[in-house]
Amino acid sequence: MAPGGWIELADFVFPALSDDGTLAEDAALAKWCRHALEAGKAIRSPLDSAKLYGYQLRDAGFVNVVEKRYKWPQCAWSNVGKYQELGKSSLFLGVLLCITLARLRPAERSCLPLGLFADANFSDGLYGMSVEAFTRVLGWTAEQVQVFLVDVRKDIRNRRIHAYWPV
Repeated sequence: MAPGGWIELADFVFPALSDDGTLAEDAALAKWCRHALEAGKAIRSPLDSAKLYGYQLRDAGFVNVVEKRYKWPQCAWSNVGKYQELGKSSLFLGVLLCITLARLRPAERSCLPLGLFADANFSDGLYGMSVEAFTRVLGWTAEQVQVFLVDVRKDIRNRRIHAYWPV
């Protein structure tokens, strides 16, 4: 990069959070996040690495580093217009997770189902995002993944759970 150049990064940080305690530690979505973090760490592809971007840029010599943090609601639980719209379109999270976990077998991109791009919420692509990491890294069976994801999908669509992804 030439002197005077700039870089812009946008990413999300695992795990999903809630400010009001509606995403309980024992909620399926919270457990899914912990398992995904564990799998990412095991393959040296941490899903929470975005929280280090500012430090990494400064260490690389960048100056005037500005970090802006946002909340991307998991679903349309918010009654605030911009957050409600974001919650309806949380598909980018699924795409980024797929790309990260697809490093398990780069030749296979089975975790990028076409339906993910059309779905306003990543719950439809959840199995594809989870199966390789949970089976190959964490040692689950495909059936265990499917059963577990039933409750994760319920949490994802539950508007009483005010979960969001730090961006």
